Amino acid sequence: MRRLLLASLVLAFVVAIGEATADSSAPRYGTFRTPSGNIVCVWGIDDGPYPPFVRCDIRSGLVPFPARPRGCPRDSDYGQGLQLLAVPRTGERGRGVATVVCAGDTALGGSGPTLAYGSTFRRGGISCTSARLGLTCRNLAGRGFFLSRERWRIF
Repeated sequence: MRRLLLASLVLAFVVAIGEATADSSAPRYGTFRTPSGNIVCVWGIDDGPYPPFVRCDIRSGLVPFPARPRGCPRDSDYGQGLQLLAVPRTGERGRGVATVVCAGDTALGGSGPTLAYGSTFRRGGISCTSARLGLTCRNLAGRGFFLSRERWRIF
């Protein structure tokens, strides 16, 4: 009985290592920037409890500057960009809506590839299209944001 249990545990470990190795070849997190360099985005795909996301910070700041997001601690920065979660998983509510970033860090240091004007980035049910007028990101539910030097909008 102990041998069977030990064999089962070893098999589970080997299968887990094999799956991790197979999955590790695909990027799970990264960055990209607009050609002007004014907008830098961080994206992630996690098999855990969090849905895919994109967060785009803008060097020139959000115009007009937003009100502090609900639940944003007083000691946190906010308004440096926008973030979007993918479509909610079954039974979840409130996900998939773009929000103003509330964080003590920035995506602006990201050194990822440039998303050329007219090009679209796609990962995990989120797409971002770069244009001379700005960057538009949306999820499969059609929710998202537009971000530019002159203005921003959540839809």
